[in-house]
Amino acid sequence: MTKIEDLKKKIITFKGINVELKGDLKLFANYKLIPFELLVKADWNYKIDNDKRKEDLLQNLKRIGQVENILVRELDTGYYEVINGNHRYDVFADMGTQFVLSYDFGHISDAQAKRVAVETNETKFEVDNIKLAETIKDITLEFSFDEIEITMPFTMPELENFGELLEFNWDEINNNPTDSEEEKGKKNKCPKCGFEW
Repeated sequence: MTKIEDLKKKIITFKGINVELKGDLKLFANYKLIPFELLVKADWNYKIDNDKRKEDLLQNLKRIGQVENILVRELDTGYYEVINGNHRYDVFADMGTQFVLSYDFGHISDAQAKRVAVETNETKFEVDNIKLAETIKDITLEFSFDEIEITMPFTMPELENFGELLEFNWDEINNNPTDSEEEKGKKNKCPKCGFEW
C-alpha cells in the first residue's frame, strides 16, 4: 500500500451519517476531513502574500480554530489541490495541523478549479465603514485594541480611526455639498482620521 492510499483511508466523510442527503443537502456529502499531508497548494494561486495578514490568520486559527473550510479538487496523483485556502494551507503547515475541513469538488478541470477560485474569492460585498466602526466599537466593550489587533486585518492606527469616524460630525459634511464641477469627482476626506468616501 502506498503512502497516498494509506492517507486516503484516513479521510473522514459524511458517508457514515444515517441521514439520506437529498437535493441541496447532497452538497454536504462533499465535505471531508482530509489529512493535511494529502493537500498541495495551487501553483496558480493569484492571491498576494502578506506577512501581517498571515500572522492575523495564524492568531485567528489559534483563537477560534478552523471555522471556514477550504476548497479542493482531487488530482490524478491522488493528492488534493487547494483551490481556495492557499494562505490557510501555509498557516496549517506552520501549526502542524493534521486534518483540514475541506469541500471536495472531485476531479474537475484546471479551468473549472480556477473559475471556482475566482467566484468564491471575489464575490465580496462593499463595506459600510460606519457600521464597521460601530461593530469595532461594540467589540472593544469586551476586548482591548491590543487584543483585537492581533487577530484582525487592521493596524492600531486604523482601529483608532474607526473611533474617529463615529465622533466626526457627518451631518455638517453632508449638508454642505461641493458645487463646483471640479470638486464633484474628488473623494471627500475626514479631516480627523483621513477616511475617504
